[in-house]
Amino acid sequence: MAAQITTCVLCNDDQPLDEFHIRTSEHIFNQLLDTFQKRVKSHRSSRNGIELKVEVQQRNGFVLDFSQTPDNKGNHILNITPEAFQRHNNKLDFLCTVKNGRTRRGDDILITSGGILHPFPHYSFKDPNGIVGQQRFVQLGAGESYQLIVSFELAETAVSNFKIPFYISFQTFNQTKAMKGFSICRAIIVSIHNNIAEDIVEIGKSPFTHNKWEDVSVIPATTNFAAMRPDEFPIPKKYFRTMIYGLRRDFQDGILGELLHKLNPDYVTRENYCDFFHILLWLEETSCILGISCYNMEDVRLRCITSKVLELKVPGLAEKRPSVLKGDCIQLKVQGDHQAYEGIIRNVTDSTVEIDGVFKGLVDTVAEDPETNIDVRFMLRRIQFERMHQGVKQVVATGFVDNLFPHESLLNNPVHESITLEQTDLHNQQIYDNAEQITAVHKIINKTSRSVPYVVWGPPGTGKVEFYV
Repeated sequence: MAAQITTCVLCNDDQPLDEFHIRTSEHIFNQLLDTFQKRVKSHRSSRNGIELKVEVQQRNGFVLDFSQTPDNKGNHILNITPEAFQRHNNKLDFLCTVKNGRTRRGDDILITSGGILHPFPHYSFKDPNGIVGQQRFVQLGAGESYQLIVSFELAETAVSNFKIPFYISFQTFNQTKAMKGFSICRAIIVSIHNNIAEDIVEIGKSPFTHNKWEDVSVIPATTNFAAMRPDEFPIPKKYFRTMIYGLRRDFQDGILGELLHKLNPDYVTRENYCDFFHILLWLEETSCILGISCYNMEDVRLRCITSKVLELKVPGLAEKRPSVLKGDCIQLKVQGDHQAYEGIIRNVTDSTVEIDGVFKGLVDTVAEDPETNIDVRFMLRRIQFERMHQGVKQVVATGFVDNLFPHESLLNNPVHESITLEQTDLHNQQIYDNAEQITAVHKIINKTSRSVPYVVWGPPGTGKVEFYV
């Protein structure tokens, strides 16, 4: 009798729960996330007599829309316009007041540490007295308070949402009872938007689900652009499963061995050049497909702009999470349906995308009922991969691959540098006084690399572009 295969309930991919899978970065991340979600509720609440109050420091007479009381997810939310943020000198300070609410004498509390949970250059956590964070403790007696500051600062105003998770750790201090350590975790969300009433994306449950679509058929977009999508070098279906695991797992179907044989001897040569780079590009594309699938959305709303164009709000567009470009494909379906409709993105803003070419029946459904629940799947733009595959094909087809792997005998052919340069010979005469740039030009026109391509290399800002021009 065959052994029953147990699948992983955390990764949502029907993957077998074996020793290989539990060591993958995806499983480790999902396991940590599951543990965090189970425990976070107990960490965000005031407890053990400690009260945590968060206030925004307001400047220049502004009264800001800030929630001092956290929501059920432990978030303090601040809505602010770019103008108001600039009037605060592009910086906001949040005063975190810790109070020992215990009333009995001797029930002291120690503040042992604090900080930003996910360090980021724009966020900072500080103690005005320089004690917390310096391996020293602050002791609070019954009824005493202490203040710490969380700061948010940008070099320039940006229209977006910023989440600042922070923590403060404590330890009970009682001579007659066992000492107990605990932490309180909160998050400050700063939403900078032009029109707070209309543009703010509701902060709460993320629409991004990473859920796969099962048994869904797709009706192509009706625009001409859709017919132009290249498909000469798609990822071979038989390779896809193995590539998901980065060529590190053998499914006993012979595919891994076939791929490794094509990559032999584990580095690029004249003989394996074509297979080597096609496989590397397919691996990169597989990684991108898995990455963009994290932005699958569920239970969202669309808005009809015209009789043919739909608008979708997408959190994170300003930070390119996801990175969406004009001309990209997107698939839409009514929640619970097995029929999806493809569209083409015709315009992208900081918070929305406009979608054209969608089947008219779906557009009519949204027009009649704007509250229709829609699921969204972003599709990877393949044109850049197709162009690179074409480049690999042309290198081999034209025989240029021989120039990339020159024979050692070329070293025996003498080179005569017969051409000299004067400043007046240069189109960009400013490089004449730069020894490295003028030497590069001199070497190229004298063909000192023979038939081998001449490689120009240098760190940023060293004049490569000026040299080319």
